[in-house]
Amino acid sequence: MLGGYVSLSRTSPFKDIHDILLYLLILCGIFVLATLWLYGVVWVSEKLYPSLLNLAQVTLAVVLCLLLPMAFFTKTRLWSGFGMIIGSYIIGLSLWVLSVLVTIKIWGVGGFLIGLLLSAGTVVPVAFLASVLNGLWSSVGDLLFGVLITLAPRLLGGYLLARSETTIQ
Repeated sequence: MLGGYVSLSRTSPFKDIHDILLYLLILCGIFVLATLWLYGVVWVSEKLYPSLLNLAQVTLAVVLCLLLPMAFFTKTRLWSGFGMIIGSYIIGLSLWVLSVLVTIKIWGVGGFLIGLLLSAGTVVPVAFLASVLNGLWSSVGDLLFGVLITLAPRLLGGYLLARSETTIQ
């Protein structure tokens, strides 16, 4: 018995071969789908990055010019915190797409796949490492700035939510 799913019997050797071939076909199908997904992520990232960059810039402007001043007032502190957290996710998405593109350009799809597997779905540390090892200091600066403007509103928004007077029940 192999893993509780396949049993090899001596009475029907052709059925066993058919089962093995079926499982191999399923494995090949999973591999093909995973490969298509990887190339699809790269293609979508290349197409969406300019728009995401513009959206992240507008979001950063809203966080700095609207939500940050709202944090000083008690009545608007809750909404400011929510807005900052949502804004940090928008900026974080553009950082993730930038990291995908940097990793693909420097280390290829293999590096991107290793980055997904080793760093739990995020490729930001892998893109940072690839940029440092190849001496692309402008990419290192872009990635560090992206991490900063992603984490600062998220942390400040969480702090503001914890400090707001109104509690959601």
